[in-house]
Amino acid sequence: MFARIEVAMRPEFADPAAQSFLRKVEITHPGLRPKVRWARMLDVYWIDVPVHREELIQSINEIYWDRVLQWVFTGNLIPSAAGKHGGLMDLMEIASNRPGKFWALERRFRGGVTDNIGKTSLEAIEIVLGKPLPLGICASGSLVLLEGTQINEEVLSDLARDVFCNELIETWTLYNEDELKQNNRFHQERVKRDIPRMHVKSSDQVGKIQFNGLGDSDLEKLSKKNLWALSLPEMKAIRNYF
Repeated sequence: MFARIEVAMRPEFADPAAQSFLRKVEITHPGLRPKVRWARMLDVYWIDVPVHREELIQSINEIYWDRVLQWVFTGNLIPSAAGKHGGLMDLMEIASNRPGKFWALERRFRGGVTDNIGKTSLEAIEIVLGKPLPLGICASGSLVLLEGTQINEEVLSDLARDVFCNELIETWTLYNEDELKQNNRFHQERVKRDIPRMHVKSSDQVGKIQFNGLGDSDLEKLSKKNLWALSLPEMKAIRNYF
């Protein structure tokens, strides 16, 4: 079963992650900071686990939701885990400027990048349900909800690249207010598409590398060229072995 989970601090509590984001905006783009009048940060999880709906709901309740501090948005999976709307509109209604203009930026790891939080989430689900899930996948990310009448796609792109996202290991998505209210991001097919996956093309070609006669600088260049991320002592050990 596929599911998307968004976890937000309840509105009566401060949001340190959002405050940290705004401080980074102030440092990196001081000219853009006045355009962002309000922000809230959410943790996001994409889940693909072969379990029943009731089992997934049990896992979410026990792992992702602190009822004292948090709201949880899951589409229609757990409609009572937030305010009256059960979605981001509950957060929009507590923004300091109403009516406002809302946007969101979302980030997640690229396929093949280690996601320790996602791996821990899957392990937690296995513990709660008391069974291994070797085919299960969990991925983690973040979504920052922003309000400001001067915010546009150009502003958001600058914030995404320079403040919010490390494009070497992460991708980002932009949402406008209508998309946030429609909740299409919770649909099963959308979740399936959004989960980072590594696609490797098979090949029967075998490469040969000649280590004889390579000096220290040659070994370092070879490691860098092939993206091996091996140190010089490691490269020497490989050369000596072969």
